[in-house]
Amino acid sequence: MADYFFDSRDDFHYDNSGYYGYIVFNGDEQTRDRLRNALGQGRQSHGLGWYRYGKSFRPANDGRMYDWYIRLHSGGNEKPAAKAVDEFLRSYLQPPASSPQPPETQSTGLAPQQTGEDYLRVQKVIASLEGTEARFRKELNRLGQDSSLAQGEVLNRLRVIEAGVSNLQEVTGSVSEARFEAVRLQDRLEEARDELEEKDRQIDDLNKQLSTTDRSAEIQELNARIRRHNNKVNYQEGLIAKHKKELQEIRSDNNALEARLKSSNIKKDEWEEKYHKLKSEIPSDSGIDSDEESFETTVAKLAPQMYLIRGTTDIVRHEFEHSKPVLDLLRRIVLIKDFNGRNKIANTKWRESHVGNTDWRMYFCKEKRLMNGRIVAFLSDKNSQPDDIRWMQAHSPDTCF
Repeated sequence: MADYFFDSRDDFHYDNSGYYGYIVFNGDEQTRDRLRNALGQGRQSHGLGWYRYGKSFRPANDGRMYDWYIRLHSGGNEKPAAKAVDEFLRSYLQPPASSPQPPETQSTGLAPQQTGEDYLRVQKVIASLEGTEARFRKELNRLGQDSSLAQGEVLNRLRVIEAGVSNLQEVTGSVSEARFEAVRLQDRLEEARDELEEKDRQIDDLNKQLSTTDRSAEIQELNARIRRHNNKVNYQEGLIAKHKKELQEIRSDNNALEARLKSSNIKKDEWEEKYHKLKSEIPSDSGIDSDEESFETTVAKLAPQMYLIRGTTDIVRHEFEHSKPVLDLLRRIVLIKDFNGRNKIANTKWRESHVGNTDWRMYFCKEKRLMNGRIVAFLSDKNSQPDDIRWMQAHSPDTCF
């Protein structure tokens, strides 16, 4: 028997082999969204919650390839325990069967057909109750006319008669109520028929109006709309011409910047050659272990003095289809002396830079006076930026080795 519930399934698994905890699973986008909604985003009172999700690119630690991953948020610095995830998946995938609920009734207006059917049912009930009433009355008359009965038998018959009278009163009351309901339904049926006749008359009036309406006003309105549309087209063409001119200016500026880049002191050819040489030394084996090893091996050869923290390698392994954009940014950090990213994190020594055209961020520090030639960096996404900034403000880069 499997230790955990998710170990017995082929479509759900919990991968907690790295820095973070991931639920990986198979299914369509609806399956993914239902699981996200059940977990809740961010810190949750039940201890779990999702932090990021996406398509899986590599096998999980059980060797299987799944469609999706969801990175879990445990509410603290530790990844969720396997037992907590197992309890959640057990309750999520095997919810208790709900007891059938009685259908809700609504006090809405009845359609004529429904009203007519209710009216016929009430008439049948009235006929049945009237038959019961007639049988009671017949029995009372028979008992009152039979003079050959003994005194004890008469007393018994009287008791029967009293019970019959009581039942007769109940039946009579039910008949009265049924008759009243029948009258009410008949009135409602007539009202519904009147409403239908009135709507038919309104439809006929509208049809007559449409057949006699002068269409010249509509034609004028259509012509006016066509003129407005042509004006918009002319305006858009003017904007296109303006943007083309701006594009030419931008291209001219870009050419000037490229010329400046070629004449700068950055020895681009040298570090490009160094990078490709290191890349050629990476083993070409495929699979989760070789992918992770090649990324770590490349970083180690590119910058032995670099320290990747806060699960950066784990994120690249699970959440990046290719490690190239991360490596490209790391080599800029290492090889370009004056490269300091795009922003400085307030009240810290940390710097920030984007990973290509994505919402991923690389936070790093290589300040000589503080780091003594070492570099520390970690990868995170924009959604967690407020938490990351608070963490950086509480942790100086030189304390993260």
